Amino acid sequence: MKLSSIIGQPRAVTQLRAALERGRVHHAWLFSGPEGTGKETAARAFAASLLCAAGGDQPVVEACGTCPSCQKLSRGVHPDLVVVLPESEAVARKMLAREDLPRTPSRELKIEQIRNLQTSLSRSPVEGKRRVVLLLGADSLNAAAQNAFLKTLEEPPVARTCCSSPTQATRSSPRPARAACGSPSVRWTRRSSPPRSRR
Repeated sequence: MKLSSIIGQPRAVTQLRAALERGRVHHAWLFSGPEGTGKETAARAFAASLLCAAGGDQPVVEACGTCPSCQKLSRGVHPDLVVVLPESEAVARKMLAREDLPRTPSRELKIEQIRNLQTSLSRSPVEGKRRVVLLLGADSLNAAAQNAFLKTLEEPPVARTCCSSPTQATRSSPRPARAACGSPSVRWTRRSSPPRSRR
């Protein structure tokens, strides 16, 4: 996935590309906007640019799609990409088997998941120069998880970038996450439908 393939969100894509071109990638990004507008797709494309091996020590504006890093990303097995999402969504995407859970899959992101994330982030990157986190459904963080996640954002490890994507619009994303992300908030808009022809 490449940023150039994101359709209908030129302002958001320009903001991401500009950060990559300048080589000034903030440690936390909030991808906010209505559901179904391409936030997760763009976050994954942004992660690919950050992890692509074609740039050597620096992120590239467009992931090459052919290096070993990009190939692992496309297969969902890159060790430096950490994806965190509610259990119910992980089961729906077949990333987690229902029978592996001792209870009904939670629709919330729980503090245990954030603690596991913190442990993962305390380790050095495996292959590249950084680790990238995609926190999907950030608006489903319960209160304890919000506080733990805020601490993670405020005290980032050196080589880490976190992309947080709430399911709903900006107003429903966790306030602590919005505050900690600061200026790099990328907003998606509802795509307008093509005008209907009049008869």
